[in-house]
Amino acid sequence: MSKMNVMKKIQEARGGINYYYDMDIEDMEKISNNSHDRFSLISNAFTFGYIQGMKAQKAKDRKKKA
Repeated sequence: MSKMNVMKKIQEARGGINYYYDMDIEDMEKISNNSHDRFSLISNAFTFGYIQGMKAQKAKDRKKKA
């Protein structure tokens, strides 16, 4: 299995993220200020994105049930 082009996928997703689930400057500052190095920053940002994705999926599932 080939690895995806990470930066290409990020660029493709830009502008297509619902603003309600997107990361704003305050989120970025909090993550940056509370990360000890660049690897924890990346991990923390990924975790935030995962949480936001879970929220979006739950909202989508609730909408389907209605």
